[in-house]
Amino acid sequence: MIASATIVADPAFIALAKEVNAGTYKGSIESFGMNKGAIDFVINPKLKDKIPADVQLLIENTKAGIISGKVDVPKAKF
Repeated sequence: MIASATIVADPAFIALAKEVNAGTYKGSIESFGMNKGAIDFVINPKLKDKIPADVQLLIENTKAGIISGKVDVPKAKF
């Protein structure tokens, strides 16, 4: 596998734990994406040297665009 989108569960669980601890938790559906550190796109370190530098730069720029909101990612509706 060259690369993978990964789920980073910590941000969602930490936010939930803080709300429960503060007594402010109300059941709801929340979206945690790259902008909240809950999704990442990781290049396989063993294959990274096989990916051209311009493609790696495009990946990093796209991730930055998603985080800043300049790149819109389609989302499933709940």
